[in-house]
Amino acid sequence: MPELKLVDKVRSTCMEQQTVKVKEEIRRGTRGGPYVYVVERDELVHVSDYAIRKLPGEYDDEVIYEIPAYKVAGKVLYCFGFSRSGGEFLGKCKIEDFENGRPKRYEYYKLLGECVDEIRNLQFCVKDPILTAFQRQFQQLSIPMVHEITEYERIRGFSISFMGHQARLENAIRNPEVYYFTFMSLPGDKSRINSFKVTRRWAYQLWVLKLVCEALQISKFKGHAYEGKPYWWIEQGSDLSTCAGEACLGDVTFWLEYQPSKGAQPRAF
Repeated sequence: MPELKLVDKVRSTCMEQQTVKVKEEIRRGTRGGPYVYVVERDELVHVSDYAIRKLPGEYDDEVIYEIPAYKVAGKVLYCFGFSRSGGEFLGKCKIEDFENGRPKRYEYYKLLGECVDEIRNLQFCVKDPILTAFQRQFQQLSIPMVHEITEYERIRGFSISFMGHQARLENAIRNPEVYYFTFMSLPGDKSRINSFKVTRRWAYQLWVLKLVCEALQISKFKGHAYEGKPYWWIEQGSDLSTCAGEACLGDVTFWLEYQPSKGAQPRAF
């Protein structure tokens, strides 16, 4: 019996000494990943919270977390990944599926929007009270604004076209729940806050544009006809106007974040 206890103790010690490496991209925001989270009850905890060492990766935009295997053994892991064009994906796996720092097997790997139902009741671990306040702001202010924008889009019969690097804004307008999981999947509260601020600014501009259009009593939008349907062209630094509409005072052209040409005469504005 003493021999069995000794064997168990040795086995336990060996398990505690075993580590697993998890590689992540850094500085790419929601065009990087995968960002790996461990499910603890109803909370999503980033793998860095379990790491005993943080090492530089093979590439400048890569970091390696060394994690004691026993801390996450058998637990569900969710990997939030993004394409270079901003498409969002979710993979489900366990630490046992990792080889050379990356998952080699997944229970599934799908578009985030297809499996958001499974993670809807999970909350990200948040340490910064400012981010907690922003989460409330997102639920109480941002989502109602978005609903007003999309309802106005439906009533006036136009489409909002998101161009360039506006994948997150498109998420926020088309599916606020998916957007929440995209910006919150970024490791670190500061990164989440910065990402949310950018999208919030653009969403607010669209909402104000909608209020101005209502105040001017725009009856319909014209120009920029795309597939026979008017639309709002949303692109930072675009040479095209955002939209043009018919009002009782005449035609009105709208611009968001207007970028004047360096060669243009000031009196033209």
